[in-house]
Amino acid sequence: MSLPDQALIEVLHARAYAKRPVRLAPETALRLAAALHAVIGTKAPRQQREPDPALGFLVEQLTELGVHERFIAAADHVEIARAAYDAARVAYPRRRIVLRHGAHAVADSERKQKPD
Repeated sequence: MSLPDQALIEVLHARAYAKRPVRLAPETALRLAAALHAVIGTKAPRQQREPDPALGFLVEQLTELGVHERFIAAADHVEIARAAYDAARVAYPRRRIVLRHGAHAVADSERKQKPD
């Protein structure tokens, strides 16, 4: 991205942050779209592999609607999986984290935990 394009993006960002309207000439809009495409188009999303089915315990992050968002960890031992779940809850306190064994939810960060 050239310096004028970077400066244009910074000006647009500042105006949008200040909730001021932004009007672009068609040629400026095309130039901005091309600059953004050059940056975004070169960064392919990471492909996430499915965990090994032999690892029975999964720690996953869910969206607010309860839909799978990503796998965080997989383990074949409950204590290792529980440690990964606890660490994920600390690392992502505002996210919904679930520890599963197959279809069974062993622990869910949105459920009230029983006192030890």
